[in-house]
Amino acid sequence: ALSGFHEVSWNHDSTIKGSFPLLLRNSIDYNYRLWNIARSVRRYLCGLAGLTAGRDSHPALKINLVFKYSIKTNLVKRLKKDIICLKNMQNPAKKIHKALIKNNKTIAVAESCTGGLLSKILTDNSGSSKYFLLGVAAYNNRVKIKTLGIPRRLIKKRGAVSKDVARKMAESIRRIAKADFGIGITGIAGPSGETPYKPVGTVFIAAANNKETICKKLLLRGNRSSVRKQAAFNSLELLKSFL
Repeated sequence: ALSGFHEVSWNHDSTIKGSFPLLLRNSIDYNYRLWNIARSVRRYLCGLAGLTAGRDSHPALKINLVFKYSIKTNLVKRLKKDIICLKNMQNPAKKIHKALIKNNKTIAVAESCTGGLLSKILTDNSGSSKYFLLGVAAYNNRVKIKTLGIPRRLIKKRGAVSKDVARKMAESIRRIAKADFGIGITGIAGPSGETPYKPVGTVFIAAANNKETICKKLLLRGNRSSVRKQAAFNSLELLKSFL
């Protein structure tokens, strides 16, 4: 996947030496996730070298740097996480894309902690307008109450991050959009916001159709970005079980 990342050698004291040609294309039709990985690596490496990783208008940028920093472990872990997450997300998203079009079904999404990430993934594929009707990032409780119609007393009693609220989010967005399926996601991505009973990484995902609503509680590990990606991926898997 990272064909532009090569010519790297590690010596005995775990320092890095090599050439890092990172292809950064600005065209909108370029795969966003691959571009994002390349951008992250570029910024990481530039930061270590004391350089500024600003925007570049050229279609490609080649960085040749020689480092004397012990970064092997952190860099490999970071790349591995992004690549695994990228591969995991692509497969169910494509299957869902094909299944929804084939069965002429529609979907709407209400997200809180993922902030629109699931909507973004579901609309990455060309032709997604055939099934994706509405995406709402109901990050604030007022939006959950006024836009989605979640009862104020329910949020006060159970909390915004709860099974009941996730279920209501999925059911409400499906009803509002008049879609076949509705997805609701609410959770604590961190690093702040945890409580004694709801630590960072607590996420509730729900999927609803005209017959039933399924909700799952997730206890995810990782930083804010990782928790959001895992929540989106698990929501795709939950939706796939409905199709």
